[in-house]
Amino acid sequence: MGFVERLDPDQHHGELFYLEHMARYRWAEAFARGRMVLDVACGTGYGSRLLAEAGARFVASVDVSPEALTAARQRFGHERAAPVRADAVRLPFGDASFDLVVSFETIEHLPEPERLVAEMRRVLRREGLVVVSSPNRAIFGGKNPFHPSEMTVPELRRKLAREFPAVHLVPQFLALGSQVDDRGVPGVCAGEVRGPGPEAAPYVVAVCGEALPDALPSPVLAAGVEMVEKLRLHIASLEGGVAQRDASIARLEAALRAERVRAAAGAAELVRAAGELERALDDIRARERAVAERERRVVQAAPGQPPLEPVPRVR
Repeated sequence: MGFVERLDPDQHHGELFYLEHMARYRWAEAFARGRMVLDVACGTGYGSRLLAEAGARFVASVDVSPEALTAARQRFGHERAAPVRADAVRLPFGDASFDLVVSFETIEHLPEPERLVAEMRRVLRREGLVVVSSPNRAIFGGKNPFHPSEMTVPELRRKLAREFPAVHLVPQFLALGSQVDDRGVPGVCAGEVRGPGPEAAPYVVAVCGEALPDALPSPVLAAGVEMVEKLRLHIASLEGGVAQRDASIARLEAALRAERVRAAAGAAELVRAAGELERALDDIRARERAVAERERRVVQAAPGQPPLEPVPRVR
C-alpha cells in the first residue's frame, strides 16, 4: 500500500498538521448543528465525530479506504455518524440528500476535481452549503506529488463557481496554531492570529451554495500547546548543541594555541642549533686554513721532498 496523506489524531496530536485539520472542522461545526451532513474523504473519521458532537442530526462519513473506515468505526465512532465506503466522485446517495457537505484537503488529490464538485452539488439540498478546503498553489508551488490538481485561489474560485452561484473564500493561516478567519486583519491581537486575504494564505476554506449564510462562523484558532512545548524542547536541544559546539571550538583553539607555542619554540631551537652549527663549521674551516698554511711552509723549507697528502676540507 502506498503512502497516503492522512491525519491520525493520535500519531500527529499537537503537531501543526493536526492543528490545520482540527481548525477546519472546528470552524465548520457551526454549520452542522441540526443538519444532515456528508463528510467526503473523512479519513479516520475524527472530523465526522466532531461534527456529530457539535449537534449534526446525522453524519455520513465517506472514504475509499477500508483501513480508514475501520478506524472511523473503532476509534472515532458516534451514534449519529456512519462510515460508508465510496469513491468521492461516485457518491452512493440520491440527489439533494444533505444540508451540509464538507470535504477538507481532498480536491487537490483528484485528477478531475470538477467531478468532485459536481457530485457535491448533486447531493446537496437547495438551501444547503458545501465547505471545502485546499492548499494554495501560489504558496506551495504545486510541488507535492500527491496533489495533481493543486490550484491557486483564483483557479479554485472558478472551479467552484461553475457549480455554485455563491462562493466565498476564507483564508487559513499558520502560526503556533492554525486559524480559519475571514476578517483579514493583519497582526496578532488578543491571542487571535490574523492575516490578509485568501490569495496570501497557505490554505483556503471555501463556502459554496445557492446563497451564502447571513453570517459566517467566528474565527477559530486551534492552538497547539504541545507543539509549542515541542518547539521549546527543540530549541533547548539546539542551544545545548550550540553550547557543546562552542566548548569543542574553545578546546580546539586552546590546543591550536599550544601547538603554535610549541612550534615557535621548536623553530627558535632550530635557529639556535643552525647558528651553532655554522659557527662550528667556521671554526673547522679556519683550522683547515691554518693546517694548509703550515704545509705550504714545510714544503718551502725542504725543497725536493714529495708534497704531503692534502687534508680533506670541510665544505
